[in-house]
Amino acid sequence: MQKRWRTPQLMFDYLYENYFIDVLYPQREHYRTFIDLEWNLSEDHRDTTDLLIIAHAITEHLTLISSDRKFPFYRNQGLNLIYNKK
Repeated sequence: MQKRWRTPQLMFDYLYENYFIDVLYPQREHYRTFIDLEWNLSEDHRDTTDLLIIAHAITEHLTLISSDRKFPFYRNQGLNLIYNKK
């Protein structure tokens, strides 16, 4: 049975209380990093949601785990990536 929440806040609360997963909301410094990112245009990577996730990870010095083949491009810009090859 899949758990359903009435609001995003209830879902976030459940994740934190049961799995200690906290939501990190974008802040001004994350957008600054986003603005400075060199985009992977050779692979036509224009997904702004992906790019904000990447900028957030770079700014916070977090390790990002992804199987997206376009993400390794951002390592030279400071992304600490564990590429999860499918």
